[in-house]
Amino acid sequence: MEKSKCQVGINYLWKGLLDLLFPPREVCPLCGEKSPGAVICEDCLGWLEKYKTMPYCPVCGRFIETGASEGGVRGSFPPCIFCKNKRPYFNAARAPAPYRGVLHDAVLQLKSRGTGQVVSALARLMAETVRRESIYSRVEMIIPVPLSSKRYAARGFNQAELLAVELGRILDLPVDNGTVFKIKETRPQTSLSRVERIQNLQDSFSIIPNKIPGKIVLLVDDVITTGSTVENISIKLREARVKEIYVLTAAGGFFTI
Repeated sequence: MEKSKCQVGINYLWKGLLDLLFPPREVCPLCGEKSPGAVICEDCLGWLEKYKTMPYCPVCGRFIETGASEGGVRGSFPPCIFCKNKRPYFNAARAPAPYRGVLHDAVLQLKSRGTGQVVSALARLMAETVRRESIYSRVEMIIPVPLSSKRYAARGFNQAELLAVELGRILDLPVDNGTVFKIKETRPQTSLSRVERIQNLQDSFSIIPNKIPGKIVLLVDDVITTGSTVENISIKLREARVKEIYVLTAAGGFFTI
């Protein structure tokens, strides 16, 4: 745990030094277009705004496109077919917008470079979601989805941990990166079916339950699509007697009905 916390601190200090030597360009952190102050530009804000009124599954948070319109009363739909058939082990999941468009590009940038500008922008959007959704009001601690040691060594950072640390700073919540570990290297999830993703991640996470029994936790990741990663971690958290599990990601899934 201490090594991981130390590494995050070193990464942030290094990025801060680089920002002093080479000030970040004044561009939108999501789309890369010119934006004074390097804030999210008006075009991206407009793109994000429509998802504040798009209906979604109240359980997994997938955004629901009705085909006729992208608007609607947010949260007005019943649980989606996936959650109706099999209720997940986590209580609920949310995201600011679906994994598409500028948010898709921003998450890819986050995974490849972990730059402070995109981390900060995505964490602020996630914090807005927390403040808008009453389900998060009783959360006591944040847990980032971990990477395997091999993947962490290759990448040099864990993008979920970067988001969790910044989110914890914004919301004034403690971040626990010493409870959940990925103990098994798995195949990349992107090319796998829903069933294969679940099988791929079975028994790949381990929990050190010292501080979490009875807690209400917020599980943070960069993106949720099928939900297999957070579902597998939630199973382990339930076994460790966590009281409630809420999931928050920078980008979410979607489907059309």
